[in-house]
Amino acid sequence: MTLNDINNFPKEAQILIDTNIIIYAALAHDVFGDPSRRLLKRIEMGEIYGFIPTIVINEVLHRFMIAELIENGIGLNPRDVINKVKKAPGILHSLSKTWIDIAYLYQINCSIISEKEHTFTRSLNIAKEYNLLAKDAYIAAFAYTYNLSHIASNDKDFSRVPWLSVWRPHVDHRGDPPS
Repeated sequence: MTLNDINNFPKEAQILIDTNIIIYAALAHDVFGDPSRRLLKRIEMGEIYGFIPTIVINEVLHRFMIAELIENGIGLNPRDVINKVKKAPGILHSLSKTWIDIAYLYQINCSIISEKEHTFTRSLNIAKEYNLLAKDAYIAAFAYTYNLSHIASNDKDFSRVPWLSVWRPHVDHRGDPPS
């Protein structure tokens, strides 16, 4: 399927949100943060309908936890943080920003979607048919199961799924977000 500019996503349409969009927005990515935040704001305002699979919430939670622990000086990189948490799990009690950021996903005008009976089985077929890694195939299976044909993601691999239109955060050739 084609790769589209997320800034041009049509009003009142439905879109599945991938992990990287939420991470870009929350962690203020230099290039993709603004367009990702604008998309989430449009969902919050009810201009478009967003859907977030539980697997995405799980991935986002993990990354938020690691990022906050690095920010708090617990470790220098994800591997270092994970090793320290395994040795001293009480470190996780220091998290606060993580829980605020995750709560935001439940407060915006977005549907959190759970696995249905055949979602996982469908993901196996999608992985084989479209040459996707497991997590991407699982996310695509959520789209299939919920009859969603649009995904907001910066992952070009989803473009191999013919029934899925990929909407990517975009900046023009000067590095400025498009107006």
